[in-house]
Amino acid sequence: MVHALTEAAYTIDTVPTVVYYPTAEGFYADPPQPVADAIAAADVWIELTYASIMHGPAYRKAVDENGACYICATGLDTEMLVNCIGKVNVDKVIELGGYFKYRLEKAQNIQLLSKQGMDLRGSMGGRKVRHSGIKASEKGYPVMLTG
Repeated sequence: MVHALTEAAYTIDTVPTVVYYPTAEGFYADPPQPVADAIAAADVWIELTYASIMHGPAYRKAVDENGACYICATGLDTEMLVNCIGKVNVDKVIELGGYFKYRLEKAQNIQLLSKQGMDLRGSMGGRKVRHSGIKASEKGYPVMLTG
């Protein structure tokens, strides 16, 4: 994955930089300082670790303060890349996500039912919905895989 992404980055005239470090024991743990410094200086940061460092101080500095475009691809392997990106009409999935965002934000109450008997109910109460399954085109905004 790392090699494929690095090679793709070269095709759009960028300077990819790869940083390897041991995956943290738990999610959202801050990385070692050299990694934190590298992501703070990045224009685009694609995270491929298994335990995301999202939401910690290093993430906030990179994204919120310095405007890095963060792409959460934690645990992504070649099969997932093909199935979740290569075989997906990303524009249509984003459009569908926008539709759900609109509908949820307009709703007062929501209910999810399944044939297996699940019955979840909640109140939206005017809450905003974050649609992060978008294309990585906006700096300072986290991007998750669509779908």
